[in-house]
Order: sequence, then C-alpha cells, then structure tokens
Amino acid sequence: MKLYRPSRGFRFANFAGSMVLSAMGLSFLSMFPSTGAYEALLIGVPPVAFGVAWAWRIGRLRVAYDESYVYVVGWLGSTKIPRAKVNRVETDPRTARVAWERADGGVATTPLAAVAAGRSYALPASTLKAQRQFLNSLKKWAEDR
Repeated sequence: MKLYRPSRGFRFANFAGSMVLSAMGLSFLSMFPSTGAYEALLIGVPPVAFGVAWAWRIGRLRVAYDESYVYVVGWLGSTKIPRAKVNRVETDPRTARVAWERADGGVATTPLAAVAAGRSYALPASTLKAQRQFLNSLKKWAEDR
C-alpha cells in the first residue's frame, strides 16, 4: 500500500489553528456563567465544535492506494474508490482530485485534501515535489488497470 500524509509542519500548523479557534470559543463560553447571556453560548459553541472537529480530522488526513482501491480521508469524510471506477487523477497539487464513476453511473469528484496545496501559487515548485510524485504515481496506478 502506498500512502501520502501531509507534512508534520502542515499538521502542526493546522492543529495550532484549531486550538486557537477553540480557545476563542472557550473565552466566549467563560462569560456565560457570570453574565447568563445566551449570546455567549451562541457565539462560543460553534468555534469550539469546529476547532475540535478540525483537530480530530487533521491527524487522519491521508490518501492511500493498494492493488484494488484508493482510500481518501479528507476534512469532512472518507471515501473508498475501486480502481476500476477511477476515470481521472488531477496531478496538479493545487487542484488535486480524483474523478470516478459511482455505482449508480453518475460521476463524482473527490478532492485529495491531504495532497492539495490549495491556491498557493506563491509556493516555489520545489516545495510541491513530494505531492507531484505521489499524484503521478497515483495517476499511473489508475491508468495501469
């Protein structure tokens, strides 16, 4: 099985961001007991919930493939795609995704969040080398059915 996970720096930066967001929400929630203002709950709960969910998912982000499936674990969910159903693999790390055919005959597109660098055109090409290598090997795997 070939596996790609984001770098430790990426995971640390995202984990730190999730903790900052959660701390902001907790600061609003700390006002509720003393003031009784329900607005503090309405403002404080969503950032805490999103921050905890973000921290939970960052450690699980990955893309892996073996002889018969590609496994995509993204920000919102996980997908197991059969090799025979993969139509196209986008090899640009800024728009990394897999287009595949669903069981009902429709076409689905799954973003590869673990590999995708986003719209970071300011990044030098050398920083995207590992992503490009993985995406090219995934594309070759999909084409060699």
